[in-house]
Amino acid sequence: MNAVKLKSLRRSWPLMRVLRLAVGVFAIAKAFAIREWLPAIAGAYLLYTAFANTGCCGVNGCALPRQGGSEAGEEEDAGHD
Repeated sequence: MNAVKLKSLRRSWPLMRVLRLAVGVFAIAKAFAIREWLPAIAGAYLLYTAFANTGCCGVNGCALPRQGGSEAGEEEDAGHD
C-alpha cells in the first residue's frame, strides 16, 4: 500500500467513523453467523465508508451551501409579511 494511503487511514478517526467501522464489522460477523447476504452487503458498505472516510454522499456531502449576502435573506422574509 502507498505510504500516503496508510497515513490517511491512521489520522482523523472521529466518533462517526469509528461507529461505522464497528457496526460494519458487527454486521458482517452477524451475516456469517446467520448465513444471510443482506447484512454482509450493508456491513461491507459501512466498512468502505469508514476506511474511505466518506459518508452517504461523500466527504462533506451533507453540508448545506452558504447563502449569499443579505439579498437571500430579503427574499425569504418577503413571503412572511
